[in-house]
Amino acid sequence: MSEVISRPWFHEKVRQGKAFSVSRRYVGVDNNESVYMMFENPADSGVVACVAAVEVIPDGKSYVDIYRDFEVAVEGELQQPVNERPSSSNTAKCKVYYGGEYSLGTKAHETIAYGGTKNNAIGSLVEIGESVVIDPGYRLLFAVTNKSGTTIDISIRVIWCEDPVEEEQAAVQQPALNELLNVLLTFMMPLLLVNVYGALFRAMGGAST
Repeated sequence: MSEVISRPWFHEKVRQGKAFSVSRRYVGVDNNESVYMMFENPADSGVVACVAAVEVIPDGKSYVDIYRDFEVAVEGELQQPVNERPSSSNTAKCKVYYGGEYSLGTKAHETIAYGGTKNNAIGSLVEIGESVVIDPGYRLLFAVTNKSGTTIDISIRVIWCEDPVEEEQAAVQQPALNELLNVLLTFMMPLLLVNVYGALFRAMGGAST
């Protein structure tokens, strides 16, 4: 998690009061039992979420899976996100639930978490780009299954940042505009130089006469 927090782009989001986190400790998880945490960006949120990291710490061997396109059978309990800048008045638009029952959908990621070690499903040890971008109306499900052969405790922490949809669209469009400008300059620069040299030649010719 420290690798994510130390990145300049994430530090800037923290400084702006746009970074949030949620954590939950699951106590007494039986062997082969799964615990869940669902991350949702509501359709009317008006923000694009960037999930920077998911930290999973079990005290026994566990399977960690991330799902998309799943169905909610029983909604879990809503968690209260924490702003990573305590002085900020910004509140998270995304919602995080723990527990619940689900019909699992498309598996987007799977890994193994070993007891007593910190494992980052997204961000530090295994990355999908630099982060996972969740648009309005989309969600992710984090499932951790105890495979230790005994009862264990598990903790899950999700850390993310949010930007207004308008800012995200502008950020996506800017590289394309820059590329177009570079192309135009590439083709127009010779013509501009010809015109400049021609103007100078005419000016020098006029001065000599």
